[in-house]
Amino acid sequence: MEAFLKRVAYGWHGPILVDQGFLSHLGWAFAVPLFGFWLGGRRWLRIAALAWIASAVWRELVEEALDTTTISDLVARIAPVLLLVAIDAVRTPPPATQAS
Repeated sequence: MEAFLKRVAYGWHGPILVDQGFLSHLGWAFAVPLFGFWLGGRRWLRIAALAWIASAVWRELVEEALDTTTISDLVARIAPVLLLVAIDAVRTPPPATQAS
């Protein structure tokens, strides 16, 4: 998913002087769920967040070879998504209780 989004946003060769590592993971991890929120509110934020987490786990554990950066890459890709979902859960007031 990230490779496709990079091609769409940057073009085929990528931008000049843009860090494609840790900061890129953080940026896309914030951008994808927020784009989902923009598309359809809280529900799509959670759908986009789950899709991003699944993509990150697949990419880091299946597609790429396990190396010393695997854990930091997973954290950089997943932690911002969990932060956004937690903020969304905290900022929304609980539903009002029904009076009998």
